Amino acid sequence: KPEELRIIAERMPAPLMYMISSAGLAASGMTVAELYGMGFKLFVDPVMPLLAMHRALRQSYAALKEGRPDPTIGAEGHAEQQLMHETIGLEELLDIERRTVEK
Repeated sequence: KPEELRIIAERMPAPLMYMISSAGLAASGMTVAELYGMGFKLFVDPVMPLLAMHRALRQSYAALKEGRPDPTIGAEGHAEQQLMHETIGLEELLDIERRTVEK
């Protein structure tokens, strides 16, 4: 409830974290801007990304089993892999490994 969030924000130091429920951010009764203004700086949704990943995996393996292209990325697999490497900073991680492990 908004009044409960205000009480928390008044009593706790920023930065605050808001864990989004399965009902979404709208269930808080407040906007992101309002929450941010009260000191909530980190917004976490622990469920939706997991559900999205699960659906993508189900669809991907079903397509593989049926001999169809992956419906989530189609023929763009290589491009998606490159994006994943950028997201995780693979080159930076490999550089650390080269400097510290490979001697």
